[in-house]
Amino acid sequence: MPSIDKLLNKVNQATSAVKSLKGIKSKFEGQKYEGTYDKDMLASQKAKAEKLLDDRRASLQANLNASNIAKSVSKKSPVLKETDLQYPLSEDLDSFIIFQTRPRKARDGANAKNLFSGEETATIALYAPDTLSFDTKVTYEQESVGANARNLIDTFDGGGNGIQAFGSGLEEAFQGALSTMSNAATGGIKNFVQGKAKNPMEEQFFKGVEFRSHSFSYEFYPKSAKEAKTVEDIIWTFKTAMLPDTFGNAEADGAAESYFNYPNIFDIYYEGAIAQHMEDFLPCYLTDCTVSHSTKLFEDGYPVSTEMGLEFTELKVITQETFQQISKSKNAKESDIGGGQSSLALGQDTYGKKIDGTGFFGSNIMREKTRDSSSQLSRPKQPGGKG
Repeated sequence: MPSIDKLLNKVNQATSAVKSLKGIKSKFEGQKYEGTYDKDMLASQKAKAEKLLDDRRASLQANLNASNIAKSVSKKSPVLKETDLQYPLSEDLDSFIIFQTRPRKARDGANAKNLFSGEETATIALYAPDTLSFDTKVTYEQESVGANARNLIDTFDGGGNGIQAFGSGLEEAFQGALSTMSNAATGGIKNFVQGKAKNPMEEQFFKGVEFRSHSFSYEFYPKSAKEAKTVEDIIWTFKTAMLPDTFGNAEADGAAESYFNYPNIFDIYYEGAIAQHMEDFLPCYLTDCTVSHSTKLFEDGYPVSTEMGLEFTELKVITQETFQQISKSKNAKESDIGGGQSSLALGQDTYGKKIDGTGFFGSNIMREKTRDSSSQLSRPKQPGGKG
């Protein structure tokens, strides 16, 4: 008899589970999201998505606790309020791109309230795009270095015959001046008749390094009302963090808010298998957020699809030193040549390290980045697809 009771108990449990799944399925069919989702997998996928969010919150909190211990001698307040968003909610992916804000500067006064400052930060996990591009550019400019200047270089460097080379340079400069005046008077005919053209004697002079930019394109196809709201929240968070707030010197209500407060800085990093060999990012500002909504709507008014383009610009120019910090090459790991010039916006911040103090424009509180993130998730399905 005990064995029969156990069997009946298992049957009852299975029946309850089936009824629960049918109830969830019925709920979503009522919201007209049924054409975009395999509802038989809804319960298990929801559980997996919630577990991913819980694991990420736990990971972030663990890193935050370590940061707070290191900052125990600092007067800065720890990050307490965290917004955590993820898309897609219902697909198993082995890689995510994480966008995390650093708190902007909190201002004093009744008319200086703002969002994502002081103790607030936001973390958005989005599926990894099909491709990632990293453009590293240095610039040179052409400048003429004439014969006289070259002779002077030889003179001061000890090359050539010293004073003799300098004298020859002066003579050549004088003859060149005469030739220039002659050609100017004849419209360049003299050189043409003699079958010669002036050699500009140009060299490439190093000018600098361009700030790197990173573009990300995403397509959202909500498969539930909850996921549609998440997409809306993701877009709101990006736009809120990229825009400045305003404040004034006076604290009274209605006082002119004549200053911009600097927007939030973003840390961009990887989670999952993609972190093993992909080049990392330096801290960035979000400079462009372009959103296109479909005018086809679900019954609750959410668009059936949305496209979002993000453009980030790094705060520091990439140098030989900073490149070693973000490269995953074994050669980079074996190199220790310092951190390069610090950024005023970041204080003394270097990649992947938490430090005390703050930059000019807000907190330098950041999540510790890991170079060897092993994935605990399954192989990805088609991200961002129509299902």
